[in-house]
Amino acid sequence: MTARANTVLKRLSFWVAAAAGCAALTLSGCAAPQVTDVTGLHVDPVPPSDTDTSALWTGRWRTNWGQLDLQLQQGVVRGAFRYESDGQERVGLIVGQPKGNQLILKWIEQKASAKGRGILVMAADGSKFSGTYGSEESDSDGGEWSGIRVQMAP
Repeated sequence: MTARANTVLKRLSFWVAAAAGCAALTLSGCAAPQVTDVTGLHVDPVPPSDTDTSALWTGRWRTNWGQLDLQLQQGVVRGAFRYESDGQERVGLIVGQPKGNQLILKWIEQKASAKGRGILVMAADGSKFSGTYGSEESDSDGGEWSGIRVQMAP
């Protein structure tokens, strides 16, 4: 298999996983988070550790980018986010792999065709996370992405 074919297959796998996650989130009732005012939300940085917090990612979060619903399914975290920018609603999907207390993720916005990566770090008590996101292959050039738990499981 050529390198190009391998790249295409990897991208296709990501989109299939994202679509499956979106369908599962829709069926579970958490695909339509409410846009909330998140101005000024900040979470102090959480240090990475080897502590397994994968089960704690499931739930509804209020983040500095809007509401985020996440669900752990077969070792993979899938989610949907919604926020407002310049008067336009932005909706996106997340697919991530838990590693210790970190979530290594890929994200995509549906309407804007923006995409990228991120690393979120969960607090030991599961009440908050902090991290960064980036565009395309970067996981940090976009800035901070942090949140506080609103609900354990939507």
